[in-house]
Amino acid sequence: MNVAIVGTGFIANMQGEFLKEVDSVHVECVMGITQELADEYGDKFGIEKRYTDYEDVLTDESVDIVYLGLPNDLHYPYAKQALQAGKNVIVEKPFVATVEQAQELLDLAKEKNLLVFDAITTRYMPGILKLKEKMADAGQLANVTTTYAQYSRNFNDARNGNYGKFFDLKYQGGALKDLGIYPVTFNVELFGAPKNVRYYPNTLENGCDSSGVFVMEYDNFISSNLIAKDSFMENRCVVSGYDGTFTVDDDCFRYPNLLFQKNAKEGKEELVSPEKYFAHHYEWLKFVEIFENHDTETCYRYIENTKTIIKVMDQLAKSAGLIYG
Repeated sequence: MNVAIVGTGFIANMQGEFLKEVDSVHVECVMGITQELADEYGDKFGIEKRYTDYEDVLTDESVDIVYLGLPNDLHYPYAKQALQAGKNVIVEKPFVATVEQAQELLDLAKEKNLLVFDAITTRYMPGILKLKEKMADAGQLANVTTTYAQYSRNFNDARNGNYGKFFDLKYQGGALKDLGIYPVTFNVELFGAPKNVRYYPNTLENGCDSSGVFVMEYDNFISSNLIAKDSFMENRCVVSGYDGTFTVDDDCFRYPNLLFQKNAKEGKEELVSPEKYFAHHYEWLKFVEIFENHDTETCYRYIENTKTIIKVMDQLAKSAGLIYG
């Protein structure tokens, strides 16, 4: 699978590192906002073709699929251009801003018989797949709690009033968009759409959320989720029911293990060991599998789930009075 990497920032560099270990993926070219950045990335990862014009990427006949590692507000227009040009496309999280944008991309992919992927690692991890398989062992669910705190490398600037794109709602920034997407995906993939949601954010002077707690209400249980870009703490996830409790320690949306305990007196059973691979490895293995089989059915079903996730994210933002764009 010949991939074009569009973007040379933090997430694109992460992709470049581990894609060297995925034999079935070849990085054909890279596009940077300047020639200097494109050359720097190309030199670092041994990529010969370096572009600064997106049109050059889209007209490169050797490119099978375009990976968009761009700021959130650019996901939709760049993905639409790729599909219009006949290219399959992988869109970094969060996929796009609205359900309408997601539907337009899905319709375009179907019209042209192309693949469009949402690169949200949580969906593809072995831990969440095992949890789906074993969920009945917990019996009637009672409580779900998650914590995902990651002190942002950009927060020191934000504290001094230099918000940048990462802490500006105009550019789809903030804790909900950046980190909240993981627990929302976790909940929706496991339990479907909630009945009601509410977000209680801590906001900066410019109105952008730097942390907060959101609640997702289901028929018989509540899911409480803490997210933070302004502090750090132990990250974990607990799914508890009348007959047992599942626990994921550490970065529970990207590097999960999975433990099960029948009651407080019994020991924990390890269902999934700490992951062998970097989290993104698993999503790329799934992308390759779908690409090689041109499995549009699975691909499009994932985007239908993504539409539900976007809807929940929108409801959470509105409940807190957060206005993007």
